[in-house]
Amino acid sequence: MAGNLVLPARPVTWPAMIGIPPRPAAGFQPRIQAEDIHRHWKTRNGARGPGPDWAVLLSGPPGVGKTQLAASVFQDPAMGVDLRLWVRAESRTSVVAAFAEAADRVQVPVPDDADDDKKVAAFLNWLSTTERIWLVVFDNVSDPAQLAGLWPTGPGRVLITTYRQDAALVIGNGVSQVRLGVFTPEEAQGYIERRIQDATRNGLHTASNVLDEADGLANDLGFLPVALAQAVSVVLYQVIRCSDYRVDFAHRANSLSELFPERLPADEYERTVATTWSLAMEQANTHLPNGLASRMVQLAAATNPAGAPEAVFLAEPSLAFLSAASQPSSPESEVSAAQVRSALRDLHSLSLLEHQPIPLAIVRMHTLTQRAVNESTTASMSETAVLALADSLSVIWPAQQRENLASLLANTEHLIAEFDDVLWKDGAHDVLFTAGISMLETGMVAAAIRHFEWLSKLSRDRLGHLHPDTVVGRSDLARAYKDAGKLAEAIEVLRQLEADYKRQLTQTNNADFLRVQGNLATCYQELGQTSTAIPMLENIAKVLPNLLGKNHPDVIATRNNLAAAFLRSGQSERAVPLLEGILKEQEDRLGKEEPTVIDARNNLAGALLGSGAVAQAVELFEQSVADESVRGSAHPRSLAARSNLGHAYLKSGMIRSAVRLLRNVLEDMENFLGSDHPSTLNTRNTLAGAYFTLGDVNHGIRLMEDNLKRQEEVLGKKHPNTLGTRHNLAGAHLTKQHVALAVKLFTQSLADMEEVFGEGHPRCAEERKNLAYAKSLLGPSGIV
Repeated sequence: MAGNLVLPARPVTWPAMIGIPPRPAAGFQPRIQAEDIHRHWKTRNGARGPGPDWAVLLSGPPGVGKTQLAASVFQDPAMGVDLRLWVRAESRTSVVAAFAEAADRVQVPVPDDADDDKKVAAFLNWLSTTERIWLVVFDNVSDPAQLAGLWPTGPGRVLITTYRQDAALVIGNGVSQVRLGVFTPEEAQGYIERRIQDATRNGLHTASNVLDEADGLANDLGFLPVALAQAVSVVLYQVIRCSDYRVDFAHRANSLSELFPERLPADEYERTVATTWSLAMEQANTHLPNGLASRMVQLAAATNPAGAPEAVFLAEPSLAFLSAASQPSSPESEVSAAQVRSALRDLHSLSLLEHQPIPLAIVRMHTLTQRAVNESTTASMSETAVLALADSLSVIWPAQQRENLASLLANTEHLIAEFDDVLWKDGAHDVLFTAGISMLETGMVAAAIRHFEWLSKLSRDRLGHLHPDTVVGRSDLARAYKDAGKLAEAIEVLRQLEADYKRQLTQTNNADFLRVQGNLATCYQELGQTSTAIPMLENIAKVLPNLLGKNHPDVIATRNNLAAAFLRSGQSERAVPLLEGILKEQEDRLGKEEPTVIDARNNLAGALLGSGAVAQAVELFEQSVADESVRGSAHPRSLAARSNLGHAYLKSGMIRSAVRLLRNVLEDMENFLGSDHPSTLNTRNTLAGAYFTLGDVNHGIRLMEDNLKRQEEVLGKKHPNTLGTRHNLAGAHLTKQHVALAVKLFTQSLADMEEVFGEGHPRCAEERKNLAYAKSLLGPSGIV
């Protein structure tokens, strides 16, 4: 970290709690196993690293209360820990996302959006070396092998919940296992009594002798906590006695067995929950008319059991699905967001799901309840619910990406794992593409590559090489490679796609084919092969308007890319008029404040800046900052506009103004986008350059060294931006007479440039000169 520029806006407040555990269930029943967990931990005595009792594994079948027990331990103030971290551990992705958030919250220099083991290593290293005592809970681990390399060590405690009885063997040595089963008869009786007492204390009317045969009810339900929760909720909801519920339960169990023997689960616990769920749903349906309750639980049954944002249930596709329960359809039958929130509270009161409105609005449904719902739902209705959920995830994703990225990804992974056939019924569902693009936009480039490799292969196998969804998937894979600096891989994907089109098309005046060629041309441009890129882009810019119309976004993007290629090749006299024409056309058609118009103005300003028309560029960038300010200073577009203006100030010689503006922008980007967002990385480099120009080379070097490490982790060592930073850093060290270090950096830079661009590339020739000059400053022994 350099200077005070990367200090977070708010200091860490200890003790800290990160992650949202579920709230204590109504009438929460303490379990004897909590004492077993604490007893194992007492043997640690601050020991570091794996060893006896480095982790406690809480295992047991679904529905016995593992998560509730873990949450009670997690929240126990007597634990005396400085950091509590609650991790939803269904997948590696969700664990990495949780670690990234924690790293940011406790000010560890680790990428905010990390998804690779290297990015996680910094946070794990902090856990292993800090003097602070911590507790990490991994809730609902389904595949321990997936989390290899992510288990923390250090002066802390680890608690893992899982239904896997073999998890301890998979995780390795030093894991102490605590098994949790159903309630004991005494615990079950205590739970029922506590629920009734709490209800009475809160002014709820209960039946006289409500506890009549409470022990028998617990026995009927196999002492299963999740079933008892639903049963007692119905007892309170209907104002009946436990003995009355026993009669209803027996009748319903017999009816289900006689009417749907093929649907009734073989597992005893699942059969019990199927019955208690049926009785609870009967009450929900009486209170929520027109089938709303049934559709609400069908939607919830498709979500990740760890929870989904409440916004999913309030999105337009979900509201349309819920409104369709009313027949015939009419404006009056449309379900509103307020009605959905009210319905969630009703279903929560019947223990059919958990609605946690604060601090983050989350809806959870227990796995056993989900199974009961899915078993009672027709295939067509289940499919409709899944599609509504997938559509809703796509709709809310942009607004929810920053706060709920881990949950959005986890729910997408859940849909892929459980409802794969539905997502591919009419081609690949949009949410599959949305998830991958989100990874790219948040800096999770390695994850995006893996995702699009999977998606493009599956799409080719299922839909064919040139199905529109396959083409999009392969193009997105190329984009992911390009963003990672893997230009050779990106070009190979696009060349294969281009060849597939040429084999099938009778003529190449095809919009999809030209889009592929446009992407390929931008990759050539990135490599500096503008002599190849420019003719391709000129042809596309000539043909594509005839196919799509001159105002189509792809046509405008092609003309912008052509202008960028002109600039890259030193032909600013061709680039500037082209961009001036685009801006005028956009302003005449849309006005001056539309985002696409502001983008056109920024592109022109950048071209003017590169051509030496600095004053004009500054004026245009200042206008863009003013236009974008209405979005708020934290909006990504506003941040980008301010960063561009800072760069323009630097080029115009307004060095102190540039430093002031870039410092403020960098601080805002770190707070709102994350320290390792691609835009933040670019702005940090620009600020370092401003310090160089100001004469504060040491400050600039510290900032650029920090940025180089981040770029190597986030973008990769051979990404063009990383190569540029290493080159600039070498030059800065040379300025300070750090000749040996400069030689080392120039040597590495040249080797990487030759691998990326080819030995004959102009950048490589220039870097050889830089290296030779630096070496000439060394004495015969390699000493200055």
